[in-house]
Amino acid sequence: MGPTRRRLVLLAVLAAAAALTRASGLVVVAAAGVAAVVAVWRQDGRPGRSRAVRAIAAGGAIVVTATAAAGWFYLRNRHLYHSATGTGALLAKFSRLRRGTVPQMLLEQDFWRSQVRRLWDQSPSPAGKNADAVWWCLTVAPLLGLAFAGVRWLRRALPPPTSLLLAWLAGLAVAGLVELGAASFYSLGGTAHGRYLLPALSVLAVAAAAGVAACRVAGRCRSWPRCRC
Repeated sequence: MGPTRRRLVLLAVLAAAAALTRASGLVVVAAAGVAAVVAVWRQDGRPGRSRAVRAIAAGGAIVVTATAAAGWFYLRNRHLYHSATGTGALLAKFSRLRRGTVPQMLLEQDFWRSQVRRLWDQSPSPAGKNADAVWWCLTVAPLLGLAFAGVRWLRRALPPPTSLLLAWLAGLAVAGLVELGAASFYSLGGTAHGRYLLPALSVLAVAAAAGVAACRVAGRCRSWPRCRC
C-alpha cells in the first residue's frame, strides 16, 4: 500500500485528464498534487529533509504533468479571448448579465434548484408538477443516511483510519471548491449546468451510496428507490 511509482504515474495521468476536461478540473490537479505530497511524506521512511524533497518532487511531478498536457489549451484561450477560461467572451456572446456576488448565489434558491435538477435528471418526471419534490427527495435521503451514519460513528467512538479520513477531507474539499466555481460562473450570468460538477461527481456518488446504505441499515429506506421520503 501507499504511493508506489505506478500509482503516482496513474495519478498524474488522471490529473492531466481532469485538466483537459474543463477549468474546474484544475481543482483536481491541485488536490492530486497535495495528496501526492502528503502520501509520500507519510509513507517514506527516510530522514526528514530527504523525505520532504521526495514529497515535494512527487507533488510537483503531478502538477508539471498536468500543465504539460493541458497548459496549451489555457494559453490558447488567453491568446484568443484574453482569458485562460474564455468566460468573458462566452458570456458576452450570449449577452448574459451579472446576477450578483458568489455569496448571494449560494443563498439563492433558484441556483440550488437548478443544481439539484441538473445533477439528477432533466427529463420529464412522472411526478408532473411535483418534480422538484422528487429531486429534493433524491438529494435529502442520502444526506439523512449520512447523518445517521455520523451519529453511529460518534456513539461507537471508532475513529476511521487516518488515510481514509484524509481522503474524504480531500474529496469534500474538491467538491466544495467545484461548487464554488459553479456558483461563481452562475453569478456572472452563466447557467448552472450539471456538467460543471464533473470533477466532483465521484465524491458525490460515493457519498450518496454511503448515505443510501445507511438509510437501509436504519430501516428508513428498505425498498430504495421506491422510498417515499
